[in-house]
Amino acid sequence: QKTDLPVYIAEDPLRAVVRGTGITLKNLPKYKSILIK
Repeated sequence: QKTDLPVYIAEDPLRAVVRGTGITLKNLPKYKSILIK
């Protein structure tokens, strides 16, 4: 509420992590500068 950022509570947290990791790996060039230093 203080940051006005949307927050979602996943029904299956482990699956949410796996999906997020998959999305990141598929778009690695986009996120490379943030993830790899």
